[in-house]
Amino acid sequence: MKAGRVPDGLLSPRCRGHDGSNAGVAPMPAPPVNRGDGRPVFMAKGGSAMRKIGLGLLILLACAPALYWAPWLSADAAQQRAEASFTSGWTGVVDGCGINCQGCGSVGAERVPFGWRVELEYACGLLPADLPEHHRRTVLFVSAFGTVHRVNQQ
Repeated sequence: MKAGRVPDGLLSPRCRGHDGSNAGVAPMPAPPVNRGDGRPVFMAKGGSAMRKIGLGLLILLACAPALYWAPWLSADAAQQRAEASFTSGWTGVVDGCGINCQGCGSVGAERVPFGWRVELEYACGLLPADLPEHHRRTVLFVSAFGTVHRVNQQ
């Protein structure tokens, strides 16, 4: 076998030349090594890749309970974030929805995994009277990171 040639059967038909041979096709290069010690570059400094992966998983497992519980986010803070997000979503809409009606705003907050479930009551458009039967409700999720997401609308 000549240098630079790949043995027959190792290349798919797409990798071969127009005449069907694999002439001129260079073999796949060896992975780069670091300072001649024979180890691939990603394993050269700081130990093996398995140690790095294991350390990353250990840190993730240590942080997961804190993210699951989110003690830095209180019910009041979650309700304020939900109301602010809802209000800012309707800014600039002429006859949009809002929480500036009687009994509207945050109705309740419940701690759920990785954040809070906040229920908002609101009204839309011009109302004939500010009565509860004209109000609507929606459920928002406030994550442990403080982001607000709409869950459903009732």
